[in-house]
Amino acid sequence: MVRGGDGCLGCLGKLLLGLMALLVAGCVMTALGGGFSDGGAAGESGQEGAPAQNVATSTEDSGSADAEDASSAGVDPVAPSTVEPVEEPQTPGGTLRVTFIDVGQGDSEFLELPNGQTMLVDAGMPDAGASVVSTVRALGYSRIDYLVASHPHADHIGGMKSVLAAFDVGSAWTSAQKTTTATYTETVDAVRAKGLEINTAAAGTTIASGDGWAVTALWPPAGAADYEDLNDCSLVLRVTFDTTSFLFTGDLHASYLRQAVRETGHVDVLKVAHHGSETGTDAALVQALRPSIAVMSYGAQNDYGHPDQVTLDALAAGGVAQVFGTGVNGTVTVTSDGATVNATPAREGTVAAGQVPDDVAQAYAEALEAQKAINEGTAEEQDYTRPQYADDGTDLDASGDADDATTIVYVSTGASSHSYHASPGCSALKRSKNVKSETLAEAKAEGRDACGRCHPPA
Repeated sequence: MVRGGDGCLGCLGKLLLGLMALLVAGCVMTALGGGFSDGGAAGESGQEGAPAQNVATSTEDSGSADAEDASSAGVDPVAPSTVEPVEEPQTPGGTLRVTFIDVGQGDSEFLELPNGQTMLVDAGMPDAGASVVSTVRALGYSRIDYLVASHPHADHIGGMKSVLAAFDVGSAWTSAQKTTTATYTETVDAVRAKGLEINTAAAGTTIASGDGWAVTALWPPAGAADYEDLNDCSLVLRVTFDTTSFLFTGDLHASYLRQAVRETGHVDVLKVAHHGSETGTDAALVQALRPSIAVMSYGAQNDYGHPDQVTLDALAAGGVAQVFGTGVNGTVTVTSDGATVNATPAREGTVAAGQVPDDVAQAYAEALEAQKAINEGTAEEQDYTRPQYADDGTDLDASGDADDATTIVYVSTGASSHSYHASPGCSALKRSKNVKSETLAEAKAEGRDACGRCHPPA
């Protein structure tokens, strides 16, 4: 009995073990089948892990192997189809910023180029050098890569000695025009003392360039260096940055400017020529350039009456949206991102035509009458003798150089005056206040330049 019972119990045990094995196997298969069938539902419902399963089961996805690795590590990968591509920038990198420095009756523009380099175009009168230096330093720079003189008048190059003394300078540029004034000579000496040579630029010269930007000269023509008026040798620069452009004009006469920009077309920012003088801008020029922003550099209440109403009328007729002047707005900053330009003045104010004081007009009228009488032989020269000069400036009445201590020239005593003249009737003295005579030595000691119109001794 016992032996038979043991046998039955053994059979029963085996049977139970078999049933349990089948039951366990069925549960496992059910569990596995449920896992795959719920995969889609998990993905749709946003359950954790579902995206990893979807990516892993896609045989066409080049990133499936990475997705499987991330899933096994407990990280939820992002499907490549959900990663947006990084767009390439539409304009060159960097920003172009131009600071039109308030230097009184003069010019000075500091350029921060898109590649991080810098350029200074002109530096005002000698007493403006400190302002130029402090402005550049305040912007965080200790180096000027390109130092550019538009032309050799003191109100453009006078402050360069201070600049050269204060900064590391990469290269120096100007037009081929030379003069023998004390200011010019001292500036050249300061450049050479810095271990630099002066590079000559003419129409077509590219002074600097980079990715999407360039600084190119448009005037004067190559080989031209003997202009009757030094203003007319002004180095005109066009600065382009992607689709935006700036034009720096020095003191060039409007007739020459029109020649320089014949193929230029629209510019976004115009540095108005010759401090807003009527000689530097006319309606035809504005129509050719169609600037959006115009900036003119002049001293408040200057003796020249800058800017002239004729210039302001031309800008208005040309539809220039924004007109700034350092005399009323102080330093003006214009930035470009390659697509747009924005101007910010140091102070608000509307540019208005300059006024010529009555005594200035009276002094000019009297000087013209005196010169007319002398020319017509109805009056004798009393306090001066106007020497005769050859085309090269040589005094034909002297065996050697002119005697600076005895040669008489004429100057304006106005604070913004920077030239001396052979005659009180010179047209350049038209708006000069309190014309007086002095020796050539005195004029040179004051840092004055020889007038480019009446050609006094140099």
